[in-house]
Amino acid sequence: MALGDLTISGDGRRGDDGTDGKGFDGHARDPGVVGTEAPIRVLILGLNGEDGTVATDGKHAQTVHVVLKRATAAPGIHLVVTVDKHYDECAEIFPHTDLQEEFGHELGIGGVVTISACGGPGGQGGSGGSGQGGGHGRDGKNANKDMGGTDGGPGGAGGNAGAGTSGGKGGNAGHIKLVVTEGDLDLLVAVNPPRVQGGRGGKAGLNGAPGQGGHGGRGGAAFTT
Repeated sequence: MALGDLTISGDGRRGDDGTDGKGFDGHARDPGVVGTEAPIRVLILGLNGEDGTVATDGKHAQTVHVVLKRATAAPGIHLVVTVDKHYDECAEIFPHTDLQEEFGHELGIGGVVTISACGGPGGQGGSGGSGQGGGHGRDGKNANKDMGGTDGGPGGAGGNAGAGTSGGKGGNAGHIKLVVTEGDLDLLVAVNPPRVQGGRGGKAGLNGAPGQGGHGGRGGAAFTT
């Protein structure tokens, strides 16, 4: 027979957290423009940050039937406890399913009974990844005796930020049905107020930061003789 405080829980399970999206540091490795003499300028854009994945909702709490009986009149409190927990709401007061179990428990002196049927908290949303910085512009060509210097190329745009996702919803509260016979009402002194409440929603994930644009390339130097 167990000794001490007795906890009977029909609480729902916490939802799973979302995962954070992949982000990227620094700038794209390649220059943003392949020369200014090419007929088409190719900007090297930063990679986009990935979105976070969605969290799952907290699970609903159970309906909990509890019957408390005094087992003996010895010092301390010796209990015979019957517990029946199931997910469907019902109109029955007493334990009634094949899942019910009966066991003995000794609270001792000062022991308490705690019964809860709280919904599980929602999981936390995944945060978005940060975008990568755009590639820097290619430097212009220096002037020589046959041609002037060319302009530096523009930098590529930074990648988009990944979006954070919403937190999961909290699970619904369950129901507690406690039965104590009239002759054992003094047992209620050892029973904490039942805890029945819905689960709190999970925190939303944060959005990632957008990538910075690449720097423009340096203009070509003047030709000197």
